[in-house]
Amino acid sequence: MSTNTEIRFPEGLPGFESCGRFVLTHSDEYAPIHFLQAVTDGDVSLPVLPIQAVDSDYRLMLSDRDREVLELNEDAQLGEDIVCLVVLVLSGGDKPPACNLMALHGES
Repeated sequence: MSTNTEIRFPEGLPGFESCGRFVLTHSDEYAPIHFLQAVTDGDVSLPVLPIQAVDSDYRLMLSDRDREVLELNEDAQLGEDIVCLVVLVLSGGDKPPACNLMALHGES
């Protein structure tokens, strides 16, 4: 996973709709966690991990609209052409990081 590369979210992120541009950063101190740092708001920095680090069997399902917005062809593969990151909740203390995988699966 390449760091210091700008990542664009054309529609923003839920809760951070005004932040559409981020840079993925990394620090050995927090490895394997990376951070999505908002380009336009220095106060927004989200801890993230690749989905495969959380769920090695995860299957990414993208709609045609998702592929269009992300400019991905139908052959794009998770882990090869697509990096899927989960945002971590860092509670501090002795509590381990957590993430919401239900949001990734959407409504059934």
